[in-house]
Amino acid sequence: METETVRVFAGSLSAIGLLISTYFALVSRGILSPDSTLIPRLCRMEKSSCASILDSKEARLLGIQNFYPGMAYYGLILLWIFESERVETSTSSVESWFTGFLKIASGLTVLAGLYLTFSLLFKLKV
Repeated sequence: METETVRVFAGSLSAIGLLISTYFALVSRGILSPDSTLIPRLCRMEKSSCASILDSKEARLLGIQNFYPGMAYYGLILLWIFESERVETSTSSVESWFTGFLKIASGLTVLAGLYLTFSLLFKLKV
């Protein structure tokens, strides 16, 4: 796959992830209603089901609500995409370390996503 295509694909998915994480952060803080008309109809939730998910212990990893690390992760991915485009041929040790860090973070994110999917389907029965 061409590098530019990968950047656009990863950037699009990261932007969507950042928007979803931000949505849950705003709902959790009471700034946005879970059934807000700003949210596409497909993604809207009833207040009771949204609150039951956000208030559950399964909505936290290491005691932190899931949307905060999600916002950080997706923001870092977007930063990496923009920076790697700007400095196409750089092989600095900082960039190599950051790329390695993001690969590990991505693997952990996939594992966390599997756990959270299991929790939603089988523990919370959403």
